Amino acid sequence: MAKKKNKDEEDLQATEPDDSAQVGESPAATEEPVVESASVEEDSSKLSDAGETAEAQTDKVSDENESLKSEAGGDAGASVATEAADTAETGATDDAGNDKSETNEAVDSDDAEEVSVAEVVEKPKKKMTATKKKDTAKVAPAESPEKKSAKKPAKKQAKKKTSKKAKASIEEEVKNLVVVDSSGSSVEDISLNAAWLERERGDDAVHATVVAFLAGERSGTASTKTRSEVRGGGAKPWRQKGTGRARAGSNRSPIWRGGGVIFGPSPRDYSKKVNKKVRQLALRRAFTSRIDNGDVIVVDEFSIEEPKTRLVVSMLNGIGAGEDALLVIENSDNINAILGASNLPQVGISHPAGVNVYQLLLFQKVVFTRKAFEAFADRLA
Repeated sequence: MAKKKNKDEEDLQATEPDDSAQVGESPAATEEPVVESASVEEDSSKLSDAGETAEAQTDKVSDENESLKSEAGGDAGASVATEAADTAETGATDDAGNDKSETNEAVDSDDAEEVSVAEVVEKPKKKMTATKKKDTAKVAPAESPEKKSAKKPAKKQAKKKTSKKAKASIEEEVKNLVVVDSSGSSVEDISLNAAWLERERGDDAVHATVVAFLAGERSGTASTKTRSEVRGGGAKPWRQKGTGRARAGSNRSPIWRGGGVIFGPSPRDYSKKVNKKVRQLALRRAFTSRIDNGDVIVVDEFSIEEPKTRLVVSMLNGIGAGEDALLVIENSDNINAILGASNLPQVGISHPAGVNVYQLLLFQKVVFTRKAFEAFADRLA
């Protein structure tokens, strides 16, 4: 038996190379010295030395695992390190056995553990980074409703401040209206009252007022007659049966020529009611938009010696109004101007009490005489 055992040891030594085990090595501890396992020798007396080296390897693996714990900084890395330490210790106890084959299996298991521990330690690091991101996403504090409610008034205040600034800048730009004479040269300035202007609201009021005005302009006189209103048709055209024709009861049926109309129009009123305050708001809004665009011209006197159209055209061109303008003139100013402008298709004529929102927005320019503007300003206030 002793000879056979020695022969087996010699064959094993000749076939197997001198393996070196690097147990527990990881990317985080590459600078640590590598512990080499003792080669298997022929004498059975050196088995005890192999056991001592295996114990030294387990101690080294435990030290490396502790360092991995500190680097990983999480429960996952610590659990992996403890499992690696336990497997290394079990392998060391197996290495201290009596048979030489058991020592060889321990060396092979150490080599396998070296790769598995390195792979397992890398994975927890990736998992730890992912879990940290998730934790940070979860831990990110949500805004409380109190903070949200506190932010909303700030936004509203900022909007109000900007609107006030915009309003102040516009009022600074348009504070006065220049009064010109018939040649277009300035005579004096008229200061605008803040009660006449409206820049913040009134768009819906303008729309409702214009729609009501155009609806009121419809006459609503379209009318048709039904079969009961058409004259005739009292007698039955022919008897009910026996003629071969379709039965008929009246020659004023809607399917007959000269008969009544089905669902035809009848006289109706298209007018719409708009509240007084809404009309007032719309008038101020429309007037303010024309003021801001520079489309309002105030003339000192619109006097014409004769009721001639060419004289009206020359005066309109002189003040920069052109032939597309609304003339707001009092009857007492000059009747010749009213008669002379009546032939111009693109010139409208109105008195201060009759100026409406639709007229203010329809023409390119709005021309007031001084007296007419004062009367119209009373309406705005």
